Amino acid sequence: MRRRFKHRIREITGRSRGISMERRLSELRSYVRGWTGYFGLASQLKLFDKLDQWIRRRIRMCYWKQWRRAKRRREMLIRLGVPRRQAIRHARSRQSYWHMSKTIASGGG
Repeated sequence: MRRRFKHRIREITGRSRGISMERRLSELRSYVRGWTGYFGLASQLKLFDKLDQWIRRRIRMCYWKQWRRAKRRREMLIRLGVPRRQAIRHARSRQSYWHMSKTIASGGG
């Protein structure tokens, strides 16, 4: 159950999919709402909480990939309220999208 759910989320939030974030989020919202409606009767709150955290990290990863260049990343992080010095340090990082989606600057820490 969880493996299939995560596989489908990975398909929807795939970094190489050439669709807008609006469409991606719309597909994601629709799928998660249906899945929650079906499996929500089991009321495994810890499982839903873990999956919610994981999905949010996948979305942050998609945005990080979308921003591409360090200058754009810095601008967007500053716009989101990250202190300038921290935004510059994170924007210049060469670490992977997945790793950066967990940092404090992107809201995952």
